[in-house]
Amino acid sequence: MYHIIWHKNPDTDAICAALVAAEYFRLMGNEATAYRLWELNRETAFVLQDIGLEAPMLITALPEGAEIILVDHNSPVQSIDAIETYTLKGIIDHHSIEKLSTKTPIQLRFEPLCSTCSVLFSMFTEQELDMSDHIAKLILAGILSDSLAFRSPTTTEEDREIVEYLSDDLGIANIQAYAKAMFDAKSDLGYMPVRNILELDYKMFMVGNKKFGYGVMETTSPEYAMKRKDEIVADMISLKEESQLDWIFFSVIDILAEKNTTFVAGESEEKILTSVFWCDVRDSIAHLWNRLSRKKELEPALRKYLETIA
Repeated sequence: MYHIIWHKNPDTDAICAALVAAEYFRLMGNEATAYRLWELNRETAFVLQDIGLEAPMLITALPEGAEIILVDHNSPVQSIDAIETYTLKGIIDHHSIEKLSTKTPIQLRFEPLCSTCSVLFSMFTEQELDMSDHIAKLILAGILSDSLAFRSPTTTEEDREIVEYLSDDLGIANIQAYAKAMFDAKSDLGYMPVRNILELDYKMFMVGNKKFGYGVMETTSPEYAMKRKDEIVADMISLKEESQLDWIFFSVIDILAEKNTTFVAGESEEKILTSVFWCDVRDSIAHLWNRLSRKKELEPALRKYLETIA
């Protein structure tokens, strides 16, 4: 059986993609189930409730040798623990490839689209597979989430065409209104523990033998994070120490204003941000203007610089 695994601290695209991938492989004649490694964020919970689907089973480990397929990631540091003890059968992703090696040939599908759900739409159409309404809506939600309803620079014309096709088919007349309902759900955090805020959408990356973490909070209510800035910065420092990171970053992305406010944990992070983005840092805050995409605008620029000092 294929165990469909997405990355830790998942976003909506990762979870939707895992559910869609499980259906794809079942239709292709394989037994497949999606599993989750983390709790859902509120946007994803809203999407699943709207569609009428249960969240996949939460796991921390699988039987040794279990066949796994990774979606929306390909880096071991972002994946299930002890990944080397499992049998990797395939990867479906839209990120750059990071230290990928396998002992046997596997199925790979990478495309430069804004979401893994966009890649899976192509896989469904190429095989002329029937697409139920709930699968179509999962794909739609995954694309809208990762593209920030087309605000992200990762958005391609193909992503727009897929959304237009699916929204027409599903009878969703106002796609921006539906996307805003998703974003508002994600932004309604209540008094969430500060560590949960940091890990809303958090990934770790390797540069040589150095490791850095980067969390992102995409929101329609950036004032929530600003009011808790001191708490968040303090916990960034704690998480950096606990995870033995060399650097840690956290950006608050104002979806509606298309603005990036990045919290700065220490002097080393300040030096890196000012060197890479030519920004001023004041009171532990760096304004990175309209850089909205960690995948395209933030992590690659940091990596390029860090490779020179790692």
